[in-house]
Amino acid sequence: MSDVRCAIAAADTYGVPIRCMRQALAQTTVPGRMETFTSSDGKICGIVDFAHNRLSFEKLFDAAYQEYGQYRRIITIFGCPGGKALNRRRELGVIAGLFSDYVCVTSDDPGTECQESIAAEVRGYVEMTGCSCTCIAERAEAVRAMIEYAREQKGKSLILLLGRGSEKYQWFGERLREYPPDAQLMSEGLQFRPGRSTCC
Repeated sequence: MSDVRCAIAAADTYGVPIRCMRQALAQTTVPGRMETFTSSDGKICGIVDFAHNRLSFEKLFDAAYQEYGQYRRIITIFGCPGGKALNRRRELGVIAGLFSDYVCVTSDDPGTECQESIAAEVRGYVEMTGCSCTCIAERAEAVRAMIEYAREQKGKSLILLLGRGSEKYQWFGERLREYPPDAQLMSEGLQFRPGRSTCC
């Protein structure tokens, strides 16, 4: 049973009215989980999410298509960790390529593996789908570059920044380094104002 269903069941047990439950759930946000940011002109919407495996990628893209259909293109930024979950590189690369208009592969805990090698492998899978792809190793730079890319395009763009959510550290080599969480990169990078996802 999901956390949301558990909360509903507990509230129901204590006689909380359904309208109150709806209102409370609508106002609930979880750092790093479907956090949304909208540019002041409404042209760009950014979503930050922990999605980092096949199932979570599929669900997130499904939600993006259902809830954000007004955005003309989807730009996806993500990376894959070094030295583990190697099958994700193909899975996530293919899924991102199939459901995005443009993909940027960046860092996500590269550890002792070469980030450029990880990105090149993932990029190959993205491009197998016919989707355009670039690699920018520095995550903060990748976010800034994709926002600038979105600004230059006609119509509205949805930017999906996936994998790290609210995590504040990354493994580089054998060191765990402090790194800004994705929400900070998204909001500061393009001076977005916080918004709220309409999906549950």
